[in-house]
Amino acid sequence: MIAKSRGPNKTNRHPSSNPDRVMSTIGHLDELRTRILWAGGVTGAVALALAVKWRELMAGVLWPWHLAHLARADFPGRLTLLTLSPTEPFFTVINVVLAAALVVSSPVWIYQAWRFLAPALPLAQRAWMRRALLAGLLLFWTGAAFAFFGVIPASLRFLMTFANGVFAETVRASSYLDFVTTFSLALGAVFAIPMWLGIAVKLGWLTTKQLKRGRRIAFFASAVFSAAVVPSQDPLTLLAVIVPVFGLYEATVQISSWIRPLS
Repeated sequence: MIAKSRGPNKTNRHPSSNPDRVMSTIGHLDELRTRILWAGGVTGAVALALAVKWRELMAGVLWPWHLAHLARADFPGRLTLLTLSPTEPFFTVINVVLAAALVVSSPVWIYQAWRFLAPALPLAQRAWMRRALLAGLLLFWTGAAFAFFGVIPASLRFLMTFANGVFAETVRASSYLDFVTTFSLALGAVFAIPMWLGIAVKLGWLTTKQLKRGRRIAFFASAVFSAAVVPSQDPLTLLAVIVPVFGLYEATVQISSWIRPLS
């Protein structure tokens, strides 16, 4: 027997035959697939548009290097990216374009998430969900910008001057660009976690008391995440990631006491 749940029913929208607008589990999966395809299609279109200006995009990805150079006089000034195979330049540019397209099209992903979740909520409760998803989008952008303009330049300053004068430092293109794009997206995703915690509290899946009990676990997880994604293991750079990540969790704990769960 196929499980039923509330939501828009694509196959039968007539109110007399389906007054509760019930959708089967398969219908929900079909709706989810449609939303993902829409968001993925927009991301692909944005990627094609950005690919036309890929040289300017690549110059922008070098900003963390320039910021690191401005902060230290002994930091290498000009960066020449090294490629080791005929296909590496092409696929490296493709990866950067896709990462940039994902950031640019993130509002579309949030909108499609809203369109999928909204029918499950009463009309009176949809306003807070819109605000929560908007806050999550802003947090994602903040985290990506914090990584791009703050943490990555600091890590580069440490790594590229750690053994200054000992090694002839040449940076491989794929390694540098993968580090910049992956770390920016990862920190952006981590910064958006408070949104999901807030939604869980609102839906009654979590409580403020449970979040308070999870402080130690959250701090440990913040430290493990920072040690895993930050290439430089100097204490200042690690703290620069641990403090805001755990601070977001603590802010979520405080804000959760003001959230009234759905009855």
